[in-house]
Amino acid sequence: MEPQQITAITRFFLDPTEPLPDANNVNVSPCKEEWAPHLKALLSAPGHVATWMCRLDEKPGEVLLITDWYPDSCYLAYAASEAGQALQAHLASISLAPPTTETMPLTHGSFIDSTPTAPIELTKVFFIPSELENTALQRHLLNTRGLAHWHGSRHAHLEPRLDGAAYAQLPNKGIPTETEKWHGVDVACMVWLNYWRSPEMENRFKREGREIIEERRCGRIVREVKNVYDVWKDRMVELGALGWRSEHFVPLRVHRSWFRWEREELDDETE
Repeated sequence: MEPQQITAITRFFLDPTEPLPDANNVNVSPCKEEWAPHLKALLSAPGHVATWMCRLDEKPGEVLLITDWYPDSCYLAYAASEAGQALQAHLASISLAPPTTETMPLTHGSFIDSTPTAPIELTKVFFIPSELENTALQRHLLNTRGLAHWHGSRHAHLEPRLDGAAYAQLPNKGIPTETEKWHGVDVACMVWLNYWRSPEMENRFKREGREIIEERRCGRIVREVKNVYDVWKDRMVELGALGWRSEHFVPLRVHRSWFRWEREELDDETE
């Protein structure tokens, strides 16, 4: 198998008032003492591309740690390493429920092309695991378009939707290798990442967006205008989806420049 970029999403659970490491508090205990060794080892690991951390808007107690890796073998090496095991142990020790990790290649490679200006929508579509093992179904799902089309000269062949560009960037899709529980049942899932320009545009598009559907009835082509979100849901059900769940978050990228004490420690050593 050829090397590929993958994204790992680890979900853990904290009190909503518990601070996350960010550029404003990463140098302050307990963030420095608890997070610094793990984040510094993660960011310097071979194959590490980028890392983000965020809380879910709908559930502030749920936190996502998202990391891009290339090639995928580097992620496997890190996950099995002492540093990777130490990070997982740290997350397990602070999480109010067992952390979970899902890994997947995304259709457009990187998790994010640029800094998001609005919450990202992560939608999980659930399937019976044995059905989603079908590679033909996987290819069909990954090639299924999203709710809106990118609008611009590079994609002029695609029909523009409500207000032109509803997306800030093209949607991303992936199929995690791991299964999970949904309403107490083991399921496999497909992940959709929608990068909306604003919450208002997302809500308006789902409410007012229209799509022309062509169907053959009695030997004739019949065109019908339907709500674009309803069309997407009908398409997922036709492909065997059991249901879906959407979440929103604004990811904050973790930078090495956060760790200002590295320069302070270096200065201390040279004096």
